[in-house]
Amino acid sequence: MREAWEALNARVDELAAERQRYFDLFHGSTDAYLVTDQFGNVQEANHAAALVLGVPPRRLAARPLQSFVIPRERRVFRQQLAAFALDTAEADAWRSVMKVASGERPTSLSVRRLPSAAPAAPSLSWHLAPIS
Repeated sequence: MREAWEALNARVDELAAERQRYFDLFHGSTDAYLVTDQFGNVQEANHAAALVLGVPPRRLAARPLQSFVIPRERRVFRQQLAAFALDTAEADAWRSVMKVASGERPTSLSVRRLPSAAPAAPSLSWHLAPIS
């Protein structure tokens, strides 16, 4: 019993270290990353995404990603997101014009599905790359 308990504790420590590595990679990245639900509502954002969008990270939570797309491109954004949701592809990319801290900026959006315990409600990982 003691050996099983020690093995379990060792696994808990491994998982905690893995979680910390993920946290450090996500939040310490100089690239802008967001995690949304399947409808594009922000669940988590790193500091770089907050800087690009000009919004503190705590104010990004639950906000629709499309609210950062300029109005004339929102319909296309919604269509592309809906098409991706229906597709079986694991990843997709497109361009849009985002409202960013400095005004409007063409931005490359890359999205991929994250592995989920609930495949009917996947989370999406987004990479935002302003285009110069």
